[in-house]
Amino acid sequence: MRWYKMSCSQTAHFIFVFTHFNFVLSAWVSILYNIDNMNKKNIAQFPLVSIIIRTMNDLPRIKRLFKVLKQQDYHGKVECIVVDTESKDDTVEYALQQGAKIVKIKQKDFNYPKSLNVGCEVAQGEILISLVGHALPIKNNWLSSGVENFVDPKVAGVYGNVIPHKFPEYPQRTWIECLYYWRGFISYFFRIKRNVRKAGLGILGGTNCAIRKSLWDQHHWNEEWAGGAEDYEWARWALKHDYKIVCDYRFSVYHSHGLNFRQMIKQNNHWREVQKPSKFNQKNLDFRNDLNFSK
Repeated sequence: MRWYKMSCSQTAHFIFVFTHFNFVLSAWVSILYNIDNMNKKNIAQFPLVSIIIRTMNDLPRIKRLFKVLKQQDYHGKVECIVVDTESKDDTVEYALQQGAKIVKIKQKDFNYPKSLNVGCEVAQGEILISLVGHALPIKNNWLSSGVENFVDPKVAGVYGNVIPHKFPEYPQRTWIECLYYWRGFISYFFRIKRNVRKAGLGILGGTNCAIRKSLWDQHHWNEEWAGGAEDYEWARWALKHDYKIVCDYRFSVYHSHGLNFRQMIKQNNHWREVQKPSKFNQKNLDFRNDLNFSK
């Protein structure tokens, strides 16, 4: 049947089908166009990230750590930099196999801010992430969620609370650690994300935190705070200059030392004592069973 001999009902049906086909085709073209633009936009939001991992005799732990890092859903480029303090096991060799850059620091030269600064100095990323070798991201969106916060140009740093470990490669968590780190459980369970208004104990903790490289260029981790709390000092500096510090539950990690009640009290006292410039002293960490500088 030729089109000019169609009945009124057939003509109406043809117009209906043609109109809807044209609508669907236009919709698909629009979706594909928007997806392409969205991808271009997202690519621009995927900066190079440098993950600085501080280690000492952490072979079994970094094996699990690198496995988890490879499972991250971040679509940008990532470099891993291992700052190692005279490991006697195969920590360095394994990290090299995983493609990490290696920076070595002698035990006699070690302190917390210095071990971070030597890693930051060789980092190429726009975002610098501090992660200790015995910490472990909880989810595979840990990296993408942390970096996402830096879309806001006023965000200087991001951190997550910690939850005590549950894996056999790490010191087993104790009841007192679970009680002490209640913020980690609460923030993760209730999905709490907040802007921090005041620097304090545990804010922007070097266990797992991310900062802008451009701001680190302006203000390094302060080595006058060699005994610890260089993270607190950096957060205080950022807030003083009207930048934001974000605590994001999605950026949380497993981290603990297997401390008993008495050891936890000593650790808490130690943290409070170093909330001011101080020198690093290994003896101040004698309560930690998981640290053995003579290994």
